[in-house]
Amino acid sequence: MATALEKEHYQLDHAELGGELLLRWNFPAAVVAAVRFHHSPETAGDYSGLAGLITIADCLAHIVNPATNDKAEMPGLQQAFDIWEFSSGDQKMYPNRLQGVSAQAEVMGL
Repeated sequence: MATALEKEHYQLDHAELGGELLLRWNFPAAVVAAVRFHHSPETAGDYSGLAGLITIADCLAHIVNPATNDKAEMPGLQQAFDIWEFSSGDQKMYPNRLQGVSAQAEVMGL
């Protein structure tokens, strides 16, 4: 949803903008690609593994933060699971594990 709204209003999304800024600031190509393609890690070429890690971390951040917890929109997550060869069992347990992390963070006041 957020990515679609960004595209609708700005003709690019935060991943594209972040990648462009990192490129202009002379960050390494791997970092630029990981940020730019974190919603579609399979299109990051040689950097698909790193982009997949960013995808998984992005999803973790959204699940842990109740203000941005939108389980319906996790673009690229399945591709990241495929890149990192998560088993179907791991894929099913992933959201539950993250919910546990979210609950622990809340108890700790994070």
